[in-house]
Amino acid sequence: MKKAVRKASPRKSSGPAPRRGVLHEERTRFQTIQLRRDAHGLFLRLNGQPQVHSHEERRYHDCIATMPLLLAANIKRVAILGGGDGLAARNILEFPGVKQATLVELDGGMIELCSREPEWAALNGGALVNPRLNVVVDDAIAWFLRHRGSFDVIIHDLEMTWTDQPDALTPDRVMEFFFATFAKLSPGGVWVLTVPDDTPPDLADGAFAANAAGLPHKTVAAYQRARSTAAKIRVLLKQFFGHVREWTIKFPILGPHTTFYISNAPLKKLQREAPAQFLVRNPLKKLK
Repeated sequence: MKKAVRKASPRKSSGPAPRRGVLHEERTRFQTIQLRRDAHGLFLRLNGQPQVHSHEERRYHDCIATMPLLLAANIKRVAILGGGDGLAARNILEFPGVKQATLVELDGGMIELCSREPEWAALNGGALVNPRLNVVVDDAIAWFLRHRGSFDVIIHDLEMTWTDQPDALTPDRVMEFFFATFAKLSPGGVWVLTVPDDTPPDLADGAFAANAAGLPHKTVAAYQRARSTAAKIRVLLKQFFGHVREWTIKFPILGPHTTFYISNAPLKKLQREAPAQFLVRNPLKKLK
């Protein structure tokens, strides 16, 4: 007796495969913005330089946006300087305790693209049109220097290397901005600064040269031994500011990034529970 042959059911199509290549490209007043899709996901470039990849962005934004809200004493008032892609804002808005969130982005073209492009808007969860977020199109450094009032968390998500700036980024201006940032932290507040491994050392070297005469010999020696830009910035931050901790992640696509958490109070414990989307277990163990 012949065994019945069972015919395989045809596979149901899940629809056309996502289109690869350039999805959007434009030249704004400040930069060329390109959104493309590669084999791993969505890839955002500014002036040809890689900025965000959807394959690894959640880990990155957990580092720069979720972690400071776990460490800060209070989280009612949050400022995001830069961050026009809306991804840091997405993480911030996962915390119901955030009552006032302000995002200041230089390039209105970034806001337009990242709030309206369907796939990217899905990635940032519609954060840029969320009524809890106040979006300001302005030079974040100038805006922050003239702003009155303090913040519980300040996230420095500025792209200062590849984006054309309205005013020259001299070492003096950067140091003025950094000191103003620290001064505007509320008690127990946290300021976040991220340094990609390939950041040029020019601004750090300029700030060191301008202040070297007044620095302790130990600090000068440590700076001169530092090889990477992140190591140089670490020396300066620990010299000028209160409590500094850090977390380095080596991303497969974007490369190593070191995030610094700066505060006027010790950063030795988590102040609140992480949202369910947070990918890292025992986050304090990641900090140095």
